[in-house]
Amino acid sequence: MMALGRASAVLVLFLVALLPPPQCAQDPGMVHYIYQRFQVLEQGLEKCTQAMRAYIQDFQEFSKNITTMLGRCQTYTSEYKSAVTNLALRVERAQREIDYLEYLREADMCVESEDKTLAEKFIQEEEEEKKIRTLLNA
Repeated sequence: MMALGRASAVLVLFLVALLPPPQCAQDPGMVHYIYQRFQVLEQGLEKCTQAMRAYIQDFQEFSKNITTMLGRCQTYTSEYKSAVTNLALRVERAQREIDYLEYLREADMCVESEDKTLAEKFIQEEEEEKKIRTLLNA
């Protein structure tokens, strides 16, 4: 630790020896120029900092809006899934009802055709009886 402190002291003394005398180093024009350059650099840095803060704020707002929209999308997605499921159930029910109505219609057609057949038989039998009566009466 002490060796490091001594080395630092020697380095400082060496650098001080290389610096020009104080009269030359304190040129007012040069100091003023350097001071103005530092001010310009600080102003540029401040503008960059403000722009970066504005970008960060905009990004945070954008992120918040996107998160909200994604939440809505998830809500809408679940609602649409539910609606599609309900619609599928309704279509299935309607298909079963259609199948049942077709079955009843076919059954009615069979009954109607049987009724027609029976009616035709009945009419034929009556005609035969009439023929027999007319033959017997004659």
